[in-house]
Amino acid sequence: MFHNREYSVDYFRDYVYSNEYVVVTAGSSGGARSQKLLEEFPSVRHIDISYSVKKNTNGTLEDTFVVSTNFQHNINGKHFGSLYQDLATFVNELNRISKCIIIDISELHLRFLGAFLAMMDGLKWDNIVAAYAEPTAYIRSQEVSPDKILDPTAPRIKGSFDLNTSFWGYDEIPNLKTTTRQRDKYIWIAFLGFEGKRAAAVYQEISDDSSITIPVITMPAIRPGWASLAFEANQILFDNARITCQGIEYVDALDPYASYNLIEKIHERYSQRHIVVSPLGTRPVSLGVLLYAMKHEESEVYFDTPKESRSVIDDVGKVHFYDLLSFFMINKE
Repeated sequence: MFHNREYSVDYFRDYVYSNEYVVVTAGSSGGARSQKLLEEFPSVRHIDISYSVKKNTNGTLEDTFVVSTNFQHNINGKHFGSLYQDLATFVNELNRISKCIIIDISELHLRFLGAFLAMMDGLKWDNIVAAYAEPTAYIRSQEVSPDKILDPTAPRIKGSFDLNTSFWGYDEIPNLKTTTRQRDKYIWIAFLGFEGKRAAAVYQEISDDSSITIPVITMPAIRPGWASLAFEANQILFDNARITCQGIEYVDALDPYASYNLIEKIHERYSQRHIVVSPLGTRPVSLGVLLYAMKHEESEVYFDTPKESRSVIDDVGKVHFYDLLSFFMINKE
């Protein structure tokens, strides 16, 4: 079991500069949330990652990313072509630049984040911190739609949260590839957010008669009332999977190790079943899923790969800082 260790902004203000930290952000897609983090440390060295993923004609996913820095270095403006060898080259160079890293997870694409963390795992670091800027409110879509909620051609539901509108399909996250694919007897753990249509679509893709579905709602949520919105948004999944209130699990929306520990607890309860996890909720919760997959190669992250990572928010709230170094050190043991 892991326990969350969270730092305050005040703790880091002097520490960041004296230890020559580097902040890694999501480039132009990070928007106000990355800007909020950089405002806390106005002269810190930072690296922006502009990441994109697309599908090739042969059906495989192709990843590319461009690196920009606010300091002089030969990686500034460099294009990288994969999340395997090219990502290894970038991470090794990052390790030479600084051994103290803050990763802004607020808007980094989850596919990139998982591959990035897994690649960092083999190197020596003095500190690794994940930063997350809270949203204060998400903007709902306003279109009126018919009842065909799972029809991708149908208009959106009035008042729904369309945080990701298009997807490339299901693919394992690079560097987190699983060692087993025993889908004949498995548990599907779905960490849910506001995207009910997305969760229902994943359920239709993955479910079978022998599987067990365990939905997870974030409670406490980031904002009062958001847990109720998540219940409402995911009603179709609950109906299709015949989920009752007793079948729902709960984790803290802002604690990455809460999701990690929950998966571990479920795995102990169903030790003979293969674990399949879908991170569809908050970034801290999804971070916990990625960390679990790093430590447990027998697990599987079932991810639908949004074409871009974006969330339309009204404003940015508090920035959280999570200790990851302790996990990386224990993971090596």
